This record gives sequence, C-alpha cells and structure tokens, in this order.
Amino acid sequence: MYQSLEDLDVFKQIENIEDAIWKEVICWNALSIDTMGKQLIISSDSIGANMVESDGRYHYKDILNFLYIARGSLKESRFWLRRAVKRKIITEERYKYFTDELTSVLKQLNSLITTRRNRLTAKE
Repeated sequence: MYQSLEDLDVFKQIENIEDAIWKEVICWNALSIDTMGKQLIISSDSIGANMVESDGRYHYKDILNFLYIARGSLKESRFWLRRAVKRKIITEERYKYFTDELTSVLKQLNSLITTRRNRLTAKE
C-alpha cells in the first residue's frame, strides 16, 4: 500500500530539524546569517522539499533523482554546520544535536532510496 512521504516519520523528523535550524540561524549576527545562515536554511529546507517533489513524480528515475538531491542537500547542511561550529557561531552541543538528527535522517533516506531503487530494477 502506498504511503505519502509526508506521512512518514522521517519526513516529520526533517521538518522538525528544518524548523530548529531556522530558529537557530535567526539569532545569528548579520554577517553570519548573510554568509552561512541563508545557505544552511536553504540546504536544510531543500531536503524536505526534494523529498516531497520526488513523491509527486511518476517515473522511478525521477523519484530517485529527487531523493538523491535531498541526500545531497542533507550533506550540504552538515557542511554548513561544521563551518558554523568551527567559527564558533553555534555551540558544540547544538552542532551535535543537529548532526545526530541529520545522520538519523540520512540513514532513513538511504533506506528509502534503496527501496525505491529496488522497485525500479524490479520493473525493468
């Protein structure tokens, strides 16, 4: 039975992370927001956005492509978080929270990609 990605726990988890990142970034100074914060918000929001877009696609190759983009955005988000902690914009504690959550999502996203890819190869 088909279940919308928006109904999956992983999607709810990524929405919570995206909102937490937003709340974190809006407290930064103007330079940090302008140079890194906007990039972090865009990349983290792109994870959920691309997951949803994959769910609206018909062809499995399109579905996989958008899931791959979501995974790339997740990795980009981790990059910006590493920069933020290195530059002492966020605390180690916040960095660990965000990266632990993103790592959890990454594992689930990889499982989702594998499931979708298996469906694609079963149809070929």
